[in-house]
Amino acid sequence: MDEEFLLLNPGPVPMSAAAREAMSEPMVSHRSAAFERVYERAQDGLTYVFERSTPNEAATARDGEALILNGTATMGMEAAVANLVEEDDELVAVVNGKFGRRFKRIAERHCEVTPVEFGWGDPIDTEAVSEAVTDDTAVVTVVHNETSTGLLNPVERIGEIAEAHDALLVADGVTSVGVD
Repeated sequence: MDEEFLLLNPGPVPMSAAAREAMSEPMVSHRSAAFERVYERAQDGLTYVFERSTPNEAATARDGEALILNGTATMGMEAAVANLVEEDDELVAVVNGKFGRRFKRIAERHCEVTPVEFGWGDPIDTEAVSEAVTDDTAVVTVVHNETSTGLLNPVERIGEIAEAHDALLVADGVTSVGVD
């Protein structure tokens, strides 16, 4: 390929020659002290991004905790839902695009789901979300930046709604964390 292109999408993206060269170096074992240092540094960085007061501070359930998972965004959605709900739990899935729909479908395999659906590209009506979330709701899922439509969804307001009912908010921030 004679021309180089710069793609500004969530991925996959082209890699620089320097990045490709760095990847040819020997692997670091995930059980080594060197890996532990890299992992701790990454965890500290996530702590900073998520605005916790002190790096490595123990998180409470309400503070949240950033976990590093090795896999796709869909795997992260599956891991979150599978580990946060029981079969008889109620989950509200907010959907206004491809990835919100994916979150809903994943949740349907694990628990009772109340979808709050909007047309693709339509903004989320937080009043409709507020009507759907009850004191029986265990989890609310939403995609922060719905890349299939280009919408940045009102995650903070949806989080307030969830918190008012003592429900957990699970937000897909794959294309927005550290950006917005």
